[in-house]
Amino acid sequence: MLLVSLHTMGQTFSSNLPIIVITTNGQPIPEEKRIVVNMGIIDKGVGARNTSSDPFNSYNGKISIELRGESAQLVPKQSYSIETQDATGKNLNVSLLGMPAENDWVLYAPYTDKSMMRDVLAYKIGRSLGEYASRTRYTELVLDGDYKGVYVLMEKIKHDVNRVDAATLLPQDIEGDELTGGYLLRVDKLDDNDYAAWTATPTPQLSGEKDFQFQYFDPKGDELVDAQRNYIQNYIKTFQSSLTGSNFTDEATGFRHYLDVRSALDFILVNELGKNVDAYVYSTYLYQEKDSDGGKLHLGPLWDFNLAFGNVDYVASAQFAPGYVWSDLYRMFWVRRMVQDPIFKSNLMCRWQELRNGFLTDAYFTSAIDSLATVLQESQQRNYVRWPILGKYIWPNQFVGQTYAEEIVFLKKWIVDRLAWMDADLAGPCELLVTEVEDQSNLGVYPNPFDHSVTITINDTPGIKQLQVLDMMGREVFSTSFSGTEYQWLGVTQNGSTVPEGVYIVRVYNAAGGVMGYQRLIRAIAR
Repeated sequence: MLLVSLHTMGQTFSSNLPIIVITTNGQPIPEEKRIVVNMGIIDKGVGARNTSSDPFNSYNGKISIELRGESAQLVPKQSYSIETQDATGKNLNVSLLGMPAENDWVLYAPYTDKSMMRDVLAYKIGRSLGEYASRTRYTELVLDGDYKGVYVLMEKIKHDVNRVDAATLLPQDIEGDELTGGYLLRVDKLDDNDYAAWTATPTPQLSGEKDFQFQYFDPKGDELVDAQRNYIQNYIKTFQSSLTGSNFTDEATGFRHYLDVRSALDFILVNELGKNVDAYVYSTYLYQEKDSDGGKLHLGPLWDFNLAFGNVDYVASAQFAPGYVWSDLYRMFWVRRMVQDPIFKSNLMCRWQELRNGFLTDAYFTSAIDSLATVLQESQQRNYVRWPILGKYIWPNQFVGQTYAEEIVFLKKWIVDRLAWMDADLAGPCELLVTEVEDQSNLGVYPNPFDHSVTITINDTPGIKQLQVLDMMGREVFSTSFSGTEYQWLGVTQNGSTVPEGVYIVRVYNAAGGVMGYQRLIRAIAR
């Protein structure tokens, strides 16, 4: 039975979700200058019930905490930034709810998004594309005995081997290769107290386009020395100028020379799929790798999709299936300019078609949404007793469902309609990102599509051969020598990590380096 007074001191409840309990001992949680409080987590594992009065068995210790988000603070269900600490007040890297150990976390309070799954869904897509996106776990929060409803524990974006795994930038890195990478930047609302920013005006400027400011996010501006600030400022200006110049499509001097195109394609497609109202203007992250790691500018990670997938009423371009949000003139000019390059636009079409022929099907979304709704089936009821907003307009809802089920139906339909529009707009022949795309019959791959492993055979005499697997950007993901006429690939990269779902090209060379055959290969997880 649901307890209408769950938020009353002393009430207990059980849940299929982990339960987080925070005790401030009467301290108000501030907007800045975190306070130190106690946090415990109850998590008995998959399939077990957790009760709010159970002993803390997943985490029991100190955290520092502050309110999070500018617009999020305008609603009664507030989000928090937290840092796990040891007894002396130092940052403590711990694994929370199965996520890799770190000390910076976000307790996100879904409120305007009544499905409570738009961010979770977007990050899930991002990780499936092979890029880093925040891992998430649904929880229920009790703060000083007050039941606060369903929250999402998620990883804060930062440099870390398990988060944005870019090069580390140290104060002494002021020359050579060490100077060239490790910069994590952000375009967002300006807050000089937290993240200093600068303007990188391109030469020439495009008519009608305005400048944007780039924030030093990690490391922050005051953690960089002059040589580092000067380097990244000049790099961003050079990149923007390569976009605005007359030779912006040139392979050697245009923008693609500076940009990790694969990350850009995926970043654009996910933001456009969701018609994310904040895309290319707020919560836009990018990072720069060292020259020794390719020296390219990466777009991402993805962040802040609570007003995506149709959950906005104040921007016409973000509400309905047709059109692209990149067309709005108040957003960064980057994507508007990129898609004027025939090669980049063709690559965008190819990447979309590749994903739609791979894992990014209509069924993928309806299944993912149904799965999340099942996880939330019980807790959403408690959440909406605590926050009775179903059937009420909460800024900036486009749709107001009378029930949670209606919110889910709307989300599914909106996504399916959007997929259909993008299919139609990005249809047609395109120049694939690698040149060898026609299957050759002397090379066999089975099963195809494959899930866990695939067997590759070559119709030729036995001998030493070289196997190479490329992604659709032409980047090598795996290579090995083998003897004979057959090899079983386990769907992993050279370092042993599992490759994401998608389309790959497999090639086999003979001992002299001649191509013996190649075929298109699809990895699709059985569901």
